Parts: sequence; C-alpha cells; structure tokens
Amino acid sequence: MILVILLQIGSFLKFIQILFISGIKFIVAPPVSIEMGFSWFQTILFTTVGGIIGVIVSYYLSEMLLKLFMIFYKSTKAFFTQVKSRESIQRVLVSDNRPAKRNFTRKNKFIAKTKIRFGLFGIAAITPVILSIPLGTFLANRYYSNKKKVFFALSVSVACWSLIVSSIYFLF
Repeated sequence: MILVILLQIGSFLKFIQILFISGIKFIVAPPVSIEMGFSWFQTILFTTVGGIIGVIVSYYLSEMLLKLFMIFYKSTKAFFTQVKSRESIQRVLVSDNRPAKRNFTRKNKFIAKTKIRFGLFGIAAITPVILSIPLGTFLANRYYSNKKKVFFALSVSVACWSLIVSSIYFLF
C-alpha cells in the first residue's frame, strides 16, 4: 500500500517537473519526459499543458512588469548624465525628449525582422524552440494588444511544436 502511494507521488513529481520545464524552456521538455518514461501521448499532453500554463503565467507577469516600468519611467521626467568639463565631471540634467540610442544585437535584429515580416504568428512560431516561452510571450505582449489573439497564437504554436518535437524524439 505504501509502495503504491510512493510510486504515485513519484509520478506526480515527474509530471510537475515536466510542466515546469515546458513552461520555461520548452525544447528541453519532450526529451526529458521521454527519459522519465512517459509515453508519446503523455509527453505531448504534459508538454502542451505545461507550455500553455507557461504562456499564461508569463503573459500576466510581463503585463505587470510593463505597467511597473511605465509607471517608473513616467515618474522620472528627466535623468542625469555625466558630462566632462575641463575641471571635473559634472552631472547635467538631460531632458527625456532626446531619442534613446538603440543598440541592435544579432538577436534583436532577428526579432525585429520576424515581427515585421511575419507578425504575431511569426513570433509565436519561434517562441517555443528558438526563444523561450517567457521571452516570446513578453515580446508578443509588448507588440500586440489583442490578448485573445496572442493566447491563441502561442497556444497553437506550443501544441504544434510539442507534437513535432515529441514525435521526432520518439522516432529517433
């Protein structure tokens, strides 16, 4: 009796681990699930559920962070910068009317091109495998305001990638 309960608890903990891994770094979850002994159908089901839970949590967390950032940014109307003079370094008040200098990295360029070329469904398509679910959800939340469309696109993407990646790992 105790052995059966311990085995059930062990399976439940494995299930929770797969959900957690799927919600953060999706591409790692199917092979881990297979190594834990779950079947093909269980792997697809658990990674899809975990990915969608990750999308929901990340969406509302990123929404909260964006609101906090805007409150903080609007409360600071100006910022200080250092200017070298002949005698010493002085702190000078600079207005925030000046455009910020953008620093484009290879990853930033890739995200911008994807957003421009493919839109929300492009970001959703690369989120589970190339980006992480929290980062892709943050970008979708930042650039697109239709919550239902964002949830739908990201959920379909997670389900499709779960099917593809799980099938590939089971076949090979």
